[in-house]
Amino acid sequence: MSRWNRGRLPRLSKAASSNGPSLLFILVALIAVAVAGARLLGFGPGLGAQTVQTRIAPPSSQGTGPLSQAPSTASGSQPPQTPQTAPGSPQAPTQGTARAAVLVYHSHGTENYGPGDTHAAQGRPGHVVEVGQAFSESLEARGVAAIHHPQVYDHPRWAEAFQRAGQAVATLLQQHEGVQAVIDIHRDAIAGDVGRDVTTAQIGGRPVARILLVVGDQNNPYARENAAFAEALKAKMDALYPGLSRGIRIQSSDYNGRLHPNSVQVFIGDHRYNTVEEATEAARLFAHVVAEVLRERGGV
Repeated sequence: MSRWNRGRLPRLSKAASSNGPSLLFILVALIAVAVAGARLLGFGPGLGAQTVQTRIAPPSSQGTGPLSQAPSTASGSQPPQTPQTAPGSPQAPTQGTARAAVLVYHSHGTENYGPGDTHAAQGRPGHVVEVGQAFSESLEARGVAAIHHPQVYDHPRWAEAFQRAGQAVATLLQQHEGVQAVIDIHRDAIAGDVGRDVTTAQIGGRPVARILLVVGDQNNPYARENAAFAEALKAKMDALYPGLSRGIRIQSSDYNGRLHPNSVQVFIGDHRYNTVEEATEAARLFAHVVAEVLRERGGV
């Protein structure tokens, strides 16, 4: 049964309901188990399950090192700092200054690629912001206007990152007309020793970080539209660059998808298995994918 369209259950006779547990009760219980299992495995409309779980992991209490310890949010911690920008990155746009097709941002802007620290220290922009900049520049080179919003939102309180980023994105969407897609770029942190082949593809004779698309369906009236956009992106990746996609996951989390019908999280590579150079190359390929999908939809 589709998670997006629930059909009507057949009526049961009174005679059937009077003998032990009703068939209706058993049927409803089976459906509940099936839906819970589908959520756990990441099934969505037309989407296959992924065997590797994406892991949105916080930095350690020192901001670097193992991905196991969330930062403290106890009273007495320092007040939120003003988000910083990456060197050479465009500043946040002011009202009425631009029309854009794609808004690019980073809920977890401190994320790094290996072999060094998992996150940039003290709220500085990490490698993932460089990857977002390369993606935005590649969109522009293909004639697609882009806004890259490089502010950091996962410092000093990692747990507030999505909320703070969502507020900023909502404001940017009010300031800019014509935004056709909203893309939150991350890097993955896969638990377990899955091996480099899971996160890396050979494209054009070069190693490139693979890309996982993630949609959150919690508090998201656009969940179905977000999933359809992700499916279109995956189909285009498969057509243009076979092996680049790691698939799509639907997760029961609030990832700000409610802000735009064409909103998606994009996980480019993994900290342990990919370099920033491999992720940057993947971002340029993905810019080609996004540009083609938007053109086919008449948005550019």
